Amino acid sequence: MGAPTRELGFGSGMTCWRRLEEWNRAGVWQQLHALLLAELQGADRLAGLRHHLLPPPQQMTIRQEL
Repeated sequence: MGAPTRELGFGSGMTCWRRLEEWNRAGVWQQLHALLLAELQGADRLAGLRHHLLPPPQQMTIRQEL
């Protein structure tokens, strides 16, 4: 069921790994993170995301003790 991987047109696993490594070295992910963070702050949406992504401080402490 479905197409063989070689027919999907994404290149080999080694090519994907090499590109990921190049992007890491070039700082692409850090730049993307900074850009998205700035956009969220500008849209005043960061506080809402923090509420959903991070547990309250007391829960974090309990988890760290476990």
